[in-house]
Amino acid sequence: MPVQKVKIPGGPTEVTLNPGETAFAGVLVERGDKADPNTVVATGFSVSVPGVDGPVNANIIGTDGTSTENGCLYAEFPLKSMKAGTLQPTTQGVTVF
Repeated sequence: MPVQKVKIPGGPTEVTLNPGETAFAGVLVERGDKADPNTVVATGFSVSVPGVDGPVNANIIGTDGTSTENGCLYAEFPLKSMKAGTLQPTTQGVTVF
């Protein structure tokens, strides 16, 4: 599936995370139809984080506050494409697409 990195809400911000701390990035997806062969059905995704070996599972938080953390929400996302914003220390501005 095509993934485009975009500078939203702005250029990358240097973020130093201690164990247990969180950073945020907005993600905009183009939904597809499960019957379309160009659509991928995802239940989550992994991200690459600078300074970390290997991919990290992304915790998805909906605009209503529901979360996929610790299996609290199981969701299927029929996707055609995805845009990923820059890593930020707070949620402010990460959903401005």
